[in-house]
Amino acid sequence: MTIRTIVLNIAHVPFLLIWTGIAIVFTPFAFILYKIIMKRTSPSAIRSIVWFYARVWIHFISLFMPIERKTGKWDDYPQPCIIVGNHQSMTDLYFMASLPIHDVAFVVRGWPFRIPFFGFYMRNAQYVDVEQYTPEGMFEHIQNLFRQKTSIMFFPEGTRHSDGHFGRFHSGAFRLSCQTGRPVVPLCFYNTGKMLPKGTTWLRITPVTVVALPPVYPHNFSGELGHIAMRKHVKLLMEKAILDIQQQYKNSERVTLPYCIGANTTRL
Repeated sequence: MTIRTIVLNIAHVPFLLIWTGIAIVFTPFAFILYKIIMKRTSPSAIRSIVWFYARVWIHFISLFMPIERKTGKWDDYPQPCIIVGNHQSMTDLYFMASLPIHDVAFVVRGWPFRIPFFGFYMRNAQYVDVEQYTPEGMFEHIQNLFRQKTSIMFFPEGTRHSDGHFGRFHSGAFRLSCQTGRPVVPLCFYNTGKMLPKGTTWLRITPVTVVALPPVYPHNFSGELGHIAMRKHVKLLMEKAILDIQQQYKNSERVTLPYCIGANTTRL
């Protein structure tokens, strides 16, 4: 264990408490800015506030470890779209703010809605509680979000796999893509599970990379089982990207993935 790791963990909790307090105090002012001046809907304003809150957290973490984002620019994303990410750590939710687009609603289980503070923002941001809706009701809710140009975020594994391997992908995101015609944007998190493994609260210092891959369109996967073919295709793309990143780290090379979305790379 290094001194830098100890300092990170000593500083992290106070930072979260102070930054969360500041966010609560300034939420009404930010809400007015987004809603009245920028003409955003109330849920969209809350989603943008959540994005900014997480983006500041990423900058704090980058003081201790390298964070590389290969997530392109705002106009690289067909909006709205369906974003699917591998899930290694609860920090994946924060690292979602690596994306240049703000207006994203998460599809999650019911328990996070019961967390004080976070639950308030999630409900008002119209995040999707999969335990609240019937399949038909959830489909209608998401369609309504699409009509507002809001993108949707899925973790198709359904739970965290911090060993770096991919779990089984569920079909919901891909079935939704085939039913609505909205493209899927694969999002790869590398080393977030090593940074904060499942079941621990102790942060470890390690390079973290977030990579968005080009959109995958559902019209290339026709037929009754098209969503399954699409699911397998997207998973293979993500596994290849993670293996390429892993290999480049082993070779002590800078991560260069010519096939990631856009051409914008940012190292913090």
